Amino acid sequence: MVKTYYINSYNDWEIFLQEHDLEISKLIVDSALDNLDSGKRYIHVIDVDVEEDDAILEITLDTHELVDTLELNLKILEHYEEYEYCMRIKQTINKLESNG
Repeated sequence: MVKTYYINSYNDWEIFLQEHDLEISKLIVDSALDNLDSGKRYIHVIDVDVEEDDAILEITLDTHELVDTLELNLKILEHYEEYEYCMRIKQTINKLESNG
């Protein structure tokens, strides 16, 4: 199930990302790992409901960029010492790189 965040404006989203980078990173990693074998090109991760603009942003992962996305989130999770996540990410990156 996709998580929805409710914010007032696009500027609030930037602030939210900075303040909740660990939570967002875990959502991204969980979605990526849960959908490794789904065959989908894009994985829907988060919805952001922007009140002022009456808009919904759909945040997705491009599976063609999965290794880069996992490496970026690995840095965040290492910073917060989330070593179980880090181990799972490294194993997945190794698997993806070995499968070409």
